[in-house]
Amino acid sequence: NAATIRMSALSPVGRSPLIEASGALTPTPDGGRRAELTLSGDAFDIAHYKALWPDDPGNTARSWMAERMSAGLITNLHGEFALALPPDGPPTLEKADAYFDVAGLSLIAKPGLSPLVELAGRGRIDGLSLDIAVSGGRQNGVAITGGNVTFPDFAADPVG
Repeated sequence: NAATIRMSALSPVGRSPLIEASGALTPTPDGGRRAELTLSGDAFDIAHYKALWPDDPGNTARSWMAERMSAGLITNLHGEFALALPPDGPPTLEKADAYFDVAGLSLIAKPGLSPLVELAGRGRIDGLSLDIAVSGGRQNGVAITGGNVTFPDFAADPVG
């Protein structure tokens, strides 16, 4: 028996729909559950992203990103996620696979460093790894014309 959860959109109260989602909650042989979620979205700003990500899942990653990202637009989002929910014990991430584009992103990569601003590029989440192929941006008035930013485990505090 699988309980299927279907949602046409997720959005913060009072805002237009931002993300389409569907998922399933399936029993496992050990008496637990497996939760699967597929997301897609056309365009939403960082404030929407912060409002949609609940406090508990990936709490360190959420707070790191919420504290350090102050502006920007996420577009062309697609993601697939799965969690094992054992009968005893904490949930375990089984799958995190997502990609998205960013534009106008402001990011403080490490406290004490000047922010990276107007970042543009393509992001990819693979498990707990976050990689952003940067196509442009600025720092202290210096143009950034390309490069990669990789956080090998964004569930941990990636850069202090």
